[in-house]
Amino acid sequence: WLSLRLQLLGSLIAFSIAIFAVLLSYYGYVGENSAAYMAVSLSYSFSLTSRLKQRGLAGRHYISS
Repeated sequence: WLSLRLQLLGSLIAFSIAIFAVLLSYYGYVGENSAAYMAVSLSYSFSLTSRLKQRGLAGRHYISS
């Protein structure tokens, strides 16, 4: 269950960043530099799921030992 919850959390973060980027670009608040920063944050959020999973499961294994 821990893996599923961590994956859901990472997906929720990526989805919220994507929606935020789309809304900001739709209303014209995003310049070229800001769009690049949003793209970097979105790509980091994709790797967040695997990092959360590694740390969460490693921490759980450490506690149960």
